[in-house]
Amino acid sequence: MHRTLLYLTLTVISCITISACRKAAPVDGPGLVKTMAIDGNSCVVNYLYDDQGRVTTITQCDTVEQYTYADDTITYTHAVGGSVGYTLVYHLDAEGRATAYRSTVTGGLQTDYTITYDADGHRIALADIAHADNYTTYTISGGNNVYDTVASPSGSYAIRRTFYAGTSNTLGYDNLGKKFLGSSSANLKKTETYIAGGTSYTVRYLYTLDYLNGVATRTTLTGDSVTETREYEYYSGD
Repeated sequence: MHRTLLYLTLTVISCITISACRKAAPVDGPGLVKTMAIDGNSCVVNYLYDDQGRVTTITQCDTVEQYTYADDTITYTHAVGGSVGYTLVYHLDAEGRATAYRSTVTGGLQTDYTITYDADGHRIALADIAHADNYTTYTISGGNNVYDTVASPSGSYAIRRTFYAGTSNTLGYDNLGKKFLGSSSANLKKTETYIAGGTSYTVRYLYTLDYLNGVATRTTLTGDSVTETREYEYYSGD
């Protein structure tokens, strides 16, 4: 391994496991994610929320995602350069969770899905109503999504995950203002292995934490190569 990469890897590993790498964290922890910067991309991702802590707008360059809230529905639009490419309309249950949604490609395909949750609010199934061979199932263990099985007419695959013990996931639905999507994995993701046919590959995730124990950076590695680094800023502590 290259000396610089080895130093980076060892430093990040130590900062997720050694409390001396960060200040003592207040009880309330970090708040909503404010920005996300992805290396190699000149545009920072910005998040805006309403007074209930629900995400309303996400912008990156000329891409704008918007969420509009009603009593029992949420409408999401995805636009690039001012043109809406597709829309999702979520239907909510009495607990405010999305149990179904309609995806509409502007001027084209319309698809309806159902979402099923377990007793703890974790998503366990996503199904295309009109096509029984198009679905995803999620296996939850210890509050974490450890396995996805994805089936579709174009091919099937699976994703197996491991998680860091004793870490709080501050990049989940709560911190992104998307509680309507249910419960996120409780811990920070450590590895993801993608399995398709007889082949597979694994990516690893390393983190540094800020003084509120929120994720400050997430580094993605495939083998010994860094493929992406993301930096996060939160609204708390302003």
